[in-house]
Amino acid sequence: MRFEVIPAIDLKGGKCVQLVQGVKEDVLLSLDDPLEVAGMWIDEGAETLHIIDLDGAFGERSENRRIVYDILRLAGQKGVKTQVGGGIRTLKDAKGLLERGADRIIVATAALRNPDFIRMLVESFAPERVMVALDARSGEVQV
Repeated sequence: MRFEVIPAIDLKGGKCVQLVQGVKEDVLLSLDDPLEVAGMWIDEGAETLHIIDLDGAFGERSENRRIVYDILRLAGQKGVKTQVGGGIRTLKDAKGLLERGADRIIVATAALRNPDFIRMLVESFAPERVMVALDARSGEVQV
């Protein structure tokens, strides 16, 4: 049996962070250079990177998109796959990420609030390029 460990790069305020149980104000770890973190994971042999724009996911104004694009460019140069989520609420958001090299996009809140959006994404880009993420706590879906 083979399985893949996919390292996560969570972005908040232009930094790579780890939150405590997804609470946006509770940052356990913060690293200043997300591109360096991505490079480290690639150098360690990661086959796929999981990139989340937490500011976008929390519905806040995000300046992380440029960083995401830089990571996508680096991963593409190294032949590493990527899946990107956080703040993808329109077809234009999804298209921009896929055109810049994301292999898959991850949609969470928008999937729950507008199931037709998922159908539109799948029809526009193919099922294997669209992921739906659901976070649960104590058996309840969290939005």
